[in-house]
Amino acid sequence: MKHQELLIAGAGAVGVGIADQLRAAMIADGATDEQACSQIWLAATHGLLFDDSGELRDFQRDYAKKRSAAPWASGPGPMGLADIIEGVAPTILLGTAGRGTFTRKVVEAMGQASSRPLILPISIPAAAIEATPSDIIAWSDGKALVATGIPAGPVEYDGTTFTIGQTNSVLVYPGLGLGIIVSRAARVTPHMLQAAAAAVAEQVDTS
Repeated sequence: MKHQELLIAGAGAVGVGIADQLRAAMIADGATDEQACSQIWLAATHGLLFDDSGELRDFQRDYAKKRSAAPWASGPGPMGLADIIEGVAPTILLGTAGRGTFTRKVVEAMGQASSRPLILPISIPAAAIEATPSDIIAWSDGKALVATGIPAGPVEYDGTTFTIGQTNSVLVYPGLGLGIIVSRAARVTPHMLQAAAAAVAEQVDTS
């Protein structure tokens, strides 16, 4: 995780909450807090979040960038998501912005930025998804690793069957709840969430 460059399309409470958890995962993997924050980028409807943005909210401040960190984004008007991807070169694109956010141009830009981009359209319900897994796989020529916030069936592309994972916090609740009961924990910590997520990940067959 400490080597990933993460772009979150959607800078509201959901997107920032996910950023906080992934920042903790980067730090657990050996990154400093400063390094982790520098590798997480937030994109809102008006473009990248900068520390001089007039409407910046307190919970967004840790991830707002100095304009000197992204000179390619200093032009007039807001930047589109594909242009942000070209400048950031993320390895992971995560969406909390809703329907249609991940266009073909955006997915193709991710394919240019990374040889195996991880693309996570996690908005729910199904009608709100940023892009369908079948479109993402086709637009990336089968290069993208895809997981969604909703259950999704396998995708056939160019003779290969792609199994689509579901990345949803509901999957950690049973084990997390049991662990809290057994340990009689007084509170839930970020480390507990990391441990629960790691335990779920260990159940995945990557072959």
